[in-house]
Amino acid sequence: MIWMDKADLNSQAGMEHAMEGYFSSLADGGDGTFNGMVAAMPERCDYAERTLTLRVDTQTWMENPNAVLHGGVAAAILDIAMGALCRYFSGGGMTPTVSMSVNYLHPVPVGGPVYVTARLPMHGRTLCHAAGRIWTGDAPDRTLCSATAVYHTGHQER
Repeated sequence: MIWMDKADLNSQAGMEHAMEGYFSSLADGGDGTFNGMVAAMPERCDYAERTLTLRVDTQTWMENPNAVLHGGVAAAILDIAMGALCRYFSGGGMTPTVSMSVNYLHPVPVGGPVYVTARLPMHGRTLCHAAGRIWTGDAPDRTLCSATAVYHTGHQER
């Protein structure tokens, strides 16, 4: 599934348009998918820096028994952001996760917004390396969870 126009691939405005459209379609889908239920929305993206920041309004269904964000949900939120960024810079095709390593540094609160910032340190012909971090609006310099991941980009040329 291509989720952007080819014209969106080479500019800041195009990246903003593509990300807004993609995440709006997930949230509005109403199909009950996990990504749709998370309802992440873009806060900002930077084409030149190859970064994407999403906002996720956490809800009680995302909690673990200790009333903080479940580790699997934290990993999924990081994967959603990093995967979307890899997918964008790969031309819109599927970019399945090859491997991912998550560091749970501090508990992530539930009941308010959290943010995830993804960046692409390396994008090659068949693999894309990404990094991400989760933080809260009241402590943007404090990383609660971090991750690195590798995504398969196929043979799509940019």
